[in-house]
Amino acid sequence: MLLIITLSIFVISQIILSHYAKVLNLIDKPDDRKKHEGNIPTVGGVSLFLSLFIFYLLADISQNYKLILLTSLIVFLSGLLDDIFKLSVLTRVLLQLAACLILILNGFRVLYLGEYEILGNLSLGVISIPFSIIAIMLLTNSINWIDGLDGLASIIYLQSYFAINAFLFFYGNNIEYISIYSVLFLNLLIFIFINMNKLPITKSFLGDSGSILIGYLLSCHMIHINISPEINIHPILIAWAVGFPIFNIITVMLLRALKLNNPFSPDRLHLHHVLQDRGINDGSIVLILFSFAAFLSLIGGFIFYFFGSFVSLLSFIFIFILYISLNFIYAYRN
Repeated sequence: MLLIITLSIFVISQIILSHYAKVLNLIDKPDDRKKHEGNIPTVGGVSLFLSLFIFYLLADISQNYKLILLTSLIVFLSGLLDDIFKLSVLTRVLLQLAACLILILNGFRVLYLGEYEILGNLSLGVISIPFSIIAIMLLTNSINWIDGLDGLASIIYLQSYFAINAFLFFYGNNIEYISIYSVLFLNLLIFIFINMNKLPITKSFLGDSGSILIGYLLSCHMIHINISPEINIHPILIAWAVGFPIFNIITVMLLRALKLNNPFSPDRLHLHHVLQDRGINDGSIVLILFSFAAFLSLIGGFIFYFFGSFVSLLSFIFIFILYISLNFIYAYRN
C-alpha cells in the first residue's frame, strides 16, 4: 500500500509541476549543446524527492536511511537551485561537500577496499575520509554528466542498482524489498516512459535536481553496502556495478584538463555526445551505453567468480585504462 501511495505522489506531482513549470522557471531550453526540441519541464527531480519524502514520513526506516534522505535534501536543493538560478560550480560543489561531510562524520566512509590475493587486505587508513569524499562526489555527479539523452541517466542508474542487487543475491545476502531504493527504482521505471514521451503525461526531464539526487543516493547505497557488517560482498563488485558512469566522468575530466579547459565546463566530450555527433540516433545510443554498462557488470562478476578478486581488480584497471585511451585517441584525431 505504501508503495502505491508513493508512486501516486510521484505521478500526480509530475502532472501538476509540469503544468506550472514555466512559472517555476523549471524549463530546459535547447542550445548548441542540447539538441532536444522545444522547452521541456525539468520537474522529474522534484517529483522524485516528494515521493521519497512521503515515504520517509510514513515508513519505519532505519537511522542510516534517514541520514541518507536528510543529507540528500542538501544535494537535491543544490540541483534545484541550479535548475532555477544557475548556481556557480563552486556553490554546487560546496553544498555537495557539506552533505558528504555530514555523512562521513556519521560513519558513512569507506574503510577498506577488500582483500586480494597477493596484495592482502587493502585498508585506507588515514586517506579513508578524502577517498570517501571523492567517491561520493564522483558517483553523485557521474549520473548528472550522462543525463544528456532521453532515459539515459535513469536507465544507467537502474542498471547499476540491478547489478549490485544481483551480486548481493548471488552471494547470499538478504535484499530489502521495501525501502527508499525500491521506491526510487519504481519511480524511475515510470519516469523513463514519461521522459521518452510514451505516456499521456507531459514529457519532462530529471533536471540537475533529479540527476544529482539519484547519483547521490546511488553513492550512499554503495557505501552503505560496503560498511554494513551484515552484508557480505567484495568491494570490487561494487566498482563493477557502477563502472560505466565512473569511467565516463573521469575520462571527460581528463580530456578537459588535456585541453586546458575547466573540468566542470559543459561541452560535448561525453561518450553519448560523441556517438550522437557520429550520426547515431538517440534511442540506439541509449541501448549501446546500457549494453556496455551491463556488460561491464556482467564481465566483472564473471571474472571475480572464476578468477578471484586480484584478477578482477587488474581487469577493472585494464578496462578503465583502455576506455580512457580509446577516448583520448578519438579526441586527438577529431
